[in-house]
Amino acid sequence: MKRFFDILTEVLMHLSFVEALIVLVLFVTDRFNHAMGFMTADISKWLIFALCATVILLFICLMVRFYRKDH
Repeated sequence: MKRFFDILTEVLMHLSFVEALIVLVLFVTDRFNHAMGFMTADISKWLIFALCATVILLFICLMVRFYRKDH
């Protein structure tokens, strides 16, 4: 079970980083070109939702990992 959380944590860390970069690029692009409407499109809302979900899952995995390490 420990190996599962280690792999899940690694995947979630990389996924969160990539999703955060995507959202950041869309935000910057949207600030320079308002006609693109990235931050008002449905896809950007789903990207923000996915980012939030993976960060929450990553937090839970890291809390489990640190809790088991201490005990």
